[in-house]
Amino acid sequence: MRCGYSRPGLSQIVADQGTTTVERLTDASRYVEAGQAFFKKAARFGHPGFVVLLTYLVLMGWRADATERSGLLTADVTIALMLVGYLMVFIVTPYGVRYQIDTSLDWLWMHLWPGIVFLFFLLVRTPEEAMASRRLATDEMHRSFADRSAAQA
Repeated sequence: MRCGYSRPGLSQIVADQGTTTVERLTDASRYVEAGQAFFKKAARFGHPGFVVLLTYLVLMGWRADATERSGLLTADVTIALMLVGYLMVFIVTPYGVRYQIDTSLDWLWMHLWPGIVFLFFLLVRTPEEAMASRRLATDEMHRSFADRSAAQA
């Protein structure tokens, strides 16, 4: 008689693992195929979102003096390690790389997207910072022009 629960089975990642795992880890074609798919999906994923973020970046500019370098580094490393971890799952899985990419890569990008957007806004200036920077640049330009005019007179 069963008590309403069952013993969990092996996940697809560790099922059928054996001596062929080393072969999959050393197969360069799996890395190339997974890497190309990652970058193609990154280029296609959230296209309207990329356009909006790119427009915001052009209008506001990069934050030149990031005050929280350790926080930015932590966020960068976290996202990079997650990407490497996902890539390694594609490499060692007993199933074909193409199958794994076709069935799960969109979900993985969706999983990473909020962290990437958060990191983006940590690196890009706020509207207030951008306006203050432009105001300083305009004031410097006016002072420089006034100094040249005074020197010529």
